[in-house]
Amino acid sequence: PGARKELEIAMQLNPRSAQVRQARASLLAIEGDVPAGISEARIAMELDPFDGRIADDLAWLLHCNGQDEEALAWLDQFARRDHRPQLPWGRFYALMGLRRFPEAIASFENYRKSVSPVRAVNGQLACAYALSGDLKQARELVASLPPDWGFYQRAIVDLAAGDRDAAFANLNRAVEERNVFIEWIKADPSLKPLHGD
Repeated sequence: PGARKELEIAMQLNPRSAQVRQARASLLAIEGDVPAGISEARIAMELDPFDGRIADDLAWLLHCNGQDEEALAWLDQFARRDHRPQLPWGRFYALMGLRRFPEAIASFENYRKSVSPVRAVNGQLACAYALSGDLKQARELVASLPPDWGFYQRAIVDLAAGDRDAAFANLNRAVEERNVFIEWIKADPSLKPLHGD
């Protein structure tokens, strides 16, 4: 509620701010209205058509809504508009949603070579390997994470391994950790098997 109130003030002060629209898109999706978040992200893109972060966020929201083909098409369209290197996260999630695991994993394995620190990338790679069925590689990557970090990603690996109790325990730890992904718990398709709970 506090974030919503602040965004309403920001919208009144500057309704043509792409950043405010982008933040509002995320908030709407986090609250459970992903289609409204997508609409708001599209407005943000119209306001700042060359912002790669907003483009990547729109792809993520499309993924959360099960529109992975559209997310990839959107990212390809944006790449034709802006030839600068783009963030790989949205493409990674869309490929994961389409169960094109080898492509998703290869893209992030390449990305891992170019970033530092790599813990967030390793956490997401662990999820990718787990969802692809390679639990051994997933657990090796989880073991490489700091012991006090990455509980959200650990929960996804647990869920892929069929251990719902461990997944819930790690999600509780992710709340305590203040993991940046935890706010997406209602929208993240990786946790769909738990959404009924």
